[in-house]
Amino acid sequence: MTNFDRPIAGRRRPIRTGVALLVVVSVRMATGAAVASAGAPTYDRQVRTLADALGAFDEAARVAARDPRRASELYEKAAAGFESLIADGVRNGRLFYNLGNTYVRLGRLGKAIASYRRAAALMPDDPNLRENLRFARTLRQDQIAPPETATAVRSLLFWHYGVSMRWRANIALAAYVAFWALLAAGRLVRGRLAALVWASRAAGLTALMLGASVLIENHDRRTTQAGVLITDGVVLRKGNGEAYEPQYNYRFSDGLEFDLVEPPRGDWLHIRLPDDKDGWVRSDQVELI
Repeated sequence: MTNFDRPIAGRRRPIRTGVALLVVVSVRMATGAAVASAGAPTYDRQVRTLADALGAFDEAARVAARDPRRASELYEKAAAGFESLIADGVRNGRLFYNLGNTYVRLGRLGKAIASYRRAAALMPDDPNLRENLRFARTLRQDQIAPPETATAVRSLLFWHYGVSMRWRANIALAAYVAFWALLAAGRLVRGRLAALVWASRAAGLTALMLGASVLIENHDRRTTQAGVLITDGVVLRKGNGEAYEPQYNYRFSDGLEFDLVEPPRGDWLHIRLPDDKDGWVRSDQVELI
């Protein structure tokens, strides 16, 4: 598998879609010593594919106002190029980010959101990525809120849901070190100053809470499969087949995110929506993340 992370340098160009600022990262890759184990011919082909895809995106952005049809063709070319790199085994946050931006321009919200979420797993602290993902979610037709209890829990545990796992892990480690350092200092100080005692307790509690938070999220990532609808007019059924009646008198739209309830059964998936509604959908109507 080729890894483009190390030889990458980025340049960012602001691109406006509506009122949002979408950012395309043009990835530049070095050659020579940075050639991956896949071999120079494969690497060179991937470099050309990436350059062609980025060029198609830039050209599409230039002609979009005067020739929307041509722009759409160029965005399709860009998306195909990015997808071919992913199919080759390239796993890079900027690549998924670029693909997400391309799908937003094509109006394919489900695929855009899936790409952004894959990018977020690789670069969770990127503010432009977070903003683009937030914006893509505002474009979807179905805005389904989680239950009030879930919203309250997220507000109460803001440090779990609002801070990236990387930062929580770093703070937990720092708090763990501070706990033992303060504990040792307290034993050396005659009379054990109350401030040191309380500081060590606070550090220990912080390390415990954030460490548990990281373990819980890591477990959820391994055991929970997320996904997104990639087409409009999706019917959630009561079972895994067209013969089953619709679960709800409503057709759901492109871009709606969900969690998988159980392993797939043939070509059907049992999914749960953000408001805890569930039902079965065909696998060709979704993209798993």
